[in-house]
Amino acid sequence: MAYALRVDKKMPDISICLPGGERMDIKVRDSKRANRFIMRVNQQTSEFCISRPIWRSIDEARIFVERNVPWIAEQLMKLPARVQFRHGSIVPILGKEYKIAHSPKEFGNVWLKESFDNQMPELRVSGSSEHMARRVRDWLKKRAKDEVSYKAKKFSSLLNMEIKSVSVRDTRTRWGSCSSSGNLSFCWRLIFAPEKIVDYVCAHEAAHLVELNHSPRFWQTVHQLVGEWKSSKKWLKENGARLHRYG
Repeated sequence: MAYALRVDKKMPDISICLPGGERMDIKVRDSKRANRFIMRVNQQTSEFCISRPIWRSIDEARIFVERNVPWIAEQLMKLPARVQFRHGSIVPILGKEYKIAHSPKEFGNVWLKESFDNQMPELRVSGSSEHMARRVRDWLKKRAKDEVSYKAKKFSSLLNMEIKSVSVRDTRTRWGSCSSSGNLSFCWRLIFAPEKIVDYVCAHEAAHLVELNHSPRFWQTVHQLVGEWKSSKKWLKENGARLHRYG
């Protein structure tokens, strides 16, 4: 089977046509260390990137990508499906699943409605449907900030340390960070993870208030705060990319 492929001369990206006719760009990254072409996929962004040894030509990179179009298509099929913030979608909040329910005539903006009759609890959204996704996203970000702020401050107080500020962002490579001045930042998508995982990340960053490294003393501090932490770290490594598929 033949696959159409071209190289944009103005940009290093290689544009391909998938078997279904959809076009996508493969980012090209020059590497001084690589001794062969390496293709990787970022499960958080669904982007593909090829590492090109600096002594190999862009034409050779194009040929390599062309040979691997079937593999690219296969990997795309394995990526987690996106979950939009719309009526009927199911999203986890601190490990518990909620169904988004549009309630245009009700008041309250966004709120949780628990269920006591074996029905799935709901994340209810009032107002017009065109603003539903934004309202859900804003509510989730605020809920995430409330959770991580409370937990981070609780852990920091146990260490007799003070936090200067807590913020949430839509970060792709870090779940949390701690500056030398005591500013903590977290990825708001932690709200989709089980509460045990959120506890671990907050304890991890609070421990950096004492140890700005990952020394044995640092991990001892994390253990002091949440006990066994390796399973939580493993969970994030194996499931973290899925938290980026919502919204």
